[in-house]
Amino acid sequence: MRWLTVMAAAVAAATVQAGAAAPAKQSRAEFAKTVCAATEHNARRTGLDANFLVRLLWKESMFDPNAVSPKGAQGLAQFMPATAERRGLADPFDPLAAVAASADYLADLKKEFGNMGLAAAAYNAGEERVRRWRAGTGGMPAETQDYVAF
Repeated sequence: MRWLTVMAAAVAAATVQAGAAAPAKQSRAEFAKTVCAATEHNARRTGLDANFLVRLLWKESMFDPNAVSPKGAQGLAQFMPATAERRGLADPFDPLAAVAASADYLADLKKEFGNMGLAAAAYNAGEERVRRWRAGTGGMPAETQDYVAF
């Protein structure tokens, strides 16, 4: 779990750099430890590799719980509003709920697509886009190609 320790330090630094607010009663360092512990717990719970999950979340938001992408993805796990609703995530800005929902979603994508690379591509670009790409009826966006090396 060395990666999680390294990420805890990175989370603390990222929240300072991004100007993100840690939950009111936690310091940035405590927030980082909480997020990393939640990531490890939810990875174990869903059968995912904790290092993979932590890297995916880092790639999504640099662990900024207040992140909003130009396309409208929200929170630490960068859920699009429709995906958050479909997955039962009431508040994508709640970092602990987002980590749990992210692990559940990624585990479901791994089951559907058979490997973590395609699961990560579907997490980024959407399931339907990956289905079309696999069927040879659609391409993969440049952002996703960068996100997951094709």
